[in-house]
Amino acid sequence: MTANDQALDPAAHAGDDAVEQRPRPDRETGASAPQCCFICQSRDIALHRSAVSFSIYRCAACNLLWVGEEVTTEELAAFYGEDYYESESEFGYLGLEYDRMEPLHRRNARALLKACEKIMPLRRRRVLDVGCGYGFFLHEARETFGAEVVGVEISQHAQTYARQTLGLDVTLGDLLDTDIATDSVDLVSMIGTIEHFVRPDLVVAEAARVLKPGGLLLVTTLDIRGPIRLYKLKPPEHLFYFDHDNCCRLLEGFGFDCQPPRFLFWRYDVLDIAVRLCDFFGLRRMRRPFLALQRKTGVVPALIPTNEMRIIARKR
Repeated sequence: MTANDQALDPAAHAGDDAVEQRPRPDRETGASAPQCCFICQSRDIALHRSAVSFSIYRCAACNLLWVGEEVTTEELAAFYGEDYYESESEFGYLGLEYDRMEPLHRRNARALLKACEKIMPLRRRRVLDVGCGYGFFLHEARETFGAEVVGVEISQHAQTYARQTLGLDVTLGDLLDTDIATDSVDLVSMIGTIEHFVRPDLVVAEAARVLKPGGLLLVTTLDIRGPIRLYKLKPPEHLFYFDHDNCCRLLEGFGFDCQPPRFLFWRYDVLDIAVRLCDFFGLRRMRRPFLALQRKTGVVPALIPTNEMRIIARKR
């Protein structure tokens, strides 16, 4: 039985302990390091490099990069606190105050929704956003298309904002903790989240279960073989690093037909870009002047090419 078969087999994660611990699919019992690639099951893997006290492994067969150490969902829940969205740490939004960027988040959300609308009408459909953050995507789906929306978010800080400020139905936890009915959702979105999951295979399997036949799965994530290959290895924030081929292979293994991946253009604040470039090139002291200037000038939007890809897949 392959890793994908195990994820789809209800017996493979039956019982409270199995679901709670969610053992990694790339390990054998007692193994201290990954034994195989969880996408292609190749054993041709090797240590790629170390980053932030974590070991990053690479599969020579499909090019997947991933964090070798076990990270629990409880550790991640603690990691994605208020500081992740507002502090000047090397993770998260780099002091850029996520909610100050709300107009840009909403414009990006509308662009993604319109891309899905070209494939399947979204009017009064049911939309599930996995890792929904503050809920801007869901709110746009509700306001623009009259969609019935529901979200899942591991960060209590973000979930509280989505529920109290935007009035959204957002469950605290991850998708595997919910009881969403089978074949009940028209669109599942994972916007910049699949790389954060402890078990992306199980989450994709669950998305396939809750989606109606013909429903859509929307994924955006870093493409390490895309046209712009500027990215940082940032464990434990990012646990997996995909390219367009292995990400589609993962989705197709759970019954999805992928549209050709698209290079993602995104609306950012000009000074946001400057802060991110300072962080990427290790010029941390240069971030604060840009942050101070941003708070004084406000948001100056620009549509720029990114290092990410957009994949829209249809459930068979």
